[in-house]
Amino acid sequence: MAVPKANQRAVNKYVKANYDRINVTMPKGEKEVIQGCAAAQGESVNGFIVRAVRERMERDSGSVAATLGVVQQEAGMAPAGRVVCRVPAADTAGSPQAAAETSAGAGVVSLPPDTLEAAERAAKRTGESVKAFVVRAVAAQEKRDENSFKLGINPA
Repeated sequence: MAVPKANQRAVNKYVKANYDRINVTMPKGEKEVIQGCAAAQGESVNGFIVRAVRERMERDSGSVAATLGVVQQEAGMAPAGRVVCRVPAADTAGSPQAAAETSAGAGVVSLPPDTLEAAERAAKRTGESVKAFVVRAVAAQEKRDENSFKLGINPA
């Protein structure tokens, strides 16, 4: 059924007044993957991408509100009291691992959200930072793996 032109103009006017647009470019084939993931979550592609970006901002800065506060403040829309948001280097190397190995991304490791949440819970229990917990956990696992190799067992 065709939508009357007046209705479409009204919708376009509302969208222009209430939303910002961002054009996202990605390698061929990723669009279909994102569409599939969004459908599996029962979301639109737009909703899925917005949620993913917000989750990443929250993970990187501690809260979406803090990150949005930085953007609003820099645009002259928020009160003083700067909140810092860490922005990782852009992935121009082709893969997350390659990006992590570049000088701009050195030391960056991407963890699935559930793994990061588990690390945050464990770090909170021990009273240490997530970074300190992960460093300690990796060192402990390295020792366990070293012992396994000495016994002729590949732990992987």
